[in-house]
Amino acid sequence: MAVDAALKAGFKLKIAGSPAGYYFEHDKLVNKAEGKVEFLGQVSDEELVKLYKRAKGFFALSKDEDFGITPVESMLCGTPVIAFNGGDIRKQ
Repeated sequence: MAVDAALKAGFKLKIAGSPAGYYFEHDKLVNKAEGKVEFLGQVSDEELVKLYKRAKGFFALSKDEDFGITPVESMLCGTPVIAFNGGDIRKQ
């Protein structure tokens, strides 16, 4: 969803983390993104904080995951969260 939104709306998107949750889709997304989305892979904790602080927003798009820590980390850095209305995010 995030890649489609970035391509359609024309905003810059950086995706940090290993493609463990979307391993089989990773190559398709890289090709689809046509260089307009940056896939950073695994980053250090220090780099992650820098990314959060520089971001205009953070996407939390998992449909069936528990609440997780990443939205909290984002908000701790002052970055708003745009979340999919599902999973445990909806229950908060």
